[in-house]
Amino acid sequence: MSLLYITQAGDPALPRAFTDSGYKVLCAGFDDAAWALAGGGYSYILLDLAVPDPALLQQCLAGRGAALVLVLLEHGERQARIDALPPGPGRDALAE
Repeated sequence: MSLLYITQAGDPALPRAFTDSGYKVLCAGFDDAAWALAGGGYSYILLDLAVPDPALLQQCLAGRGAALVLVLLEHGERQARIDALPPGPGRDALAE
C-alpha cells in the first residue's frame, strides 16, 4: 500500500514507522502537495498539521482519487499517533 505524508514539520519517526510496516511512503511539504497529489495512486493521504488548514484539506480531497484522507492535528497526542498505526515493527519502534 502507498501513503502520501504531507507535513510542514512533522514527526520524522511517523513516516519511518509506516515504511517499517510495509507501506510505500512519499513525504511532501505543503508547497509540494499539488505536485505529490498529481502522482496519484495512493491508498492513504496523511495530513500532519500543526493547525487546521481547510484549503489544504480541500486540495487533498479534490486530488485524492480513491485514497482515504487522514488528518492529524498537533496537540501533543503522540500516543494517539502510535495508536493509529497498524500492529507491527513500525508501531513498536515508535512506542519505545
